Amino acid sequence: MHCFVIESRFKVGSEDYAALLEVDPAIFDEEADSCECGHDHAFTDSCECGHDQEPEEDVHIILAKVVTDENGDINIEVPSDEDFEKARKVYEALEA
Repeated sequence: MHCFVIESRFKVGSEDYAALLEVDPAIFDEEADSCECGHDHAFTDSCECGHDQEPEEDVHIILAKVVTDENGDINIEVPSDEDFEKARKVYEALEA
């Protein structure tokens, strides 16, 4: 299962885009998670043994076009290759 949150929204010309950050669905789980040391604690808590609960992982960002239809409903669309390149350049400039 993949879970994403909106990391940022930005414009490319007159079009809206969103940078979607992939997150571990466990962050929404209210039950305790197990640390690699074997202690049970909340996802954001630090373990008594000094281990950080959140493992260092690669960051996965998806750039998506945000389109509002005639009914006002918001849709997330995959941009064309050309639109993606434009959005990537704008996003990278925002991150710099």
